[in-house]
Amino acid sequence: MTDTTTPTAAEQAAAHLIEKLERMANNSVSLATYFENAAKATRSREWISKHKESAEFHRAFASQVDEVLYRLITQAGGYPGIPGDGWRDNEGDVWVLCADNMLRLLDDETTSRDPDDLAGEYGPMEPVGSES
Repeated sequence: MTDTTTPTAAEQAAAHLIEKLERMANNSVSLATYFENAAKATRSREWISKHKESAEFHRAFASQVDEVLYRLITQAGGYPGIPGDGWRDNEGDVWVLCADNMLRLLDDETTSRDPDDLAGEYGPMEPVGSES
């Protein structure tokens, strides 16, 4: 019989990352710093390669990340280019927009640390509390 109370490796990995993201959200970091630090939060590029395609990791990550992202992004005044609360899709799956972008950044060793470059196709990311 399988012990359902013990988290799997993917669930533990997702929880570890969420913990770090939660601390960043509480510290009101900029979205660019959020994505950059999320990349650093993982243990190694080998670990990223092993887990980033795992459906279990994505489910575990997605089930925990929405609340943190929602708070961080609304503190920042909405996701760039998408006014107000419109950054959530119809099912509330914000992680598809944000976490996939973050996971793409994990792979790109040449990504510059300029916030506008980190923003990618979604537009520039502004620090929390900045004037528009």
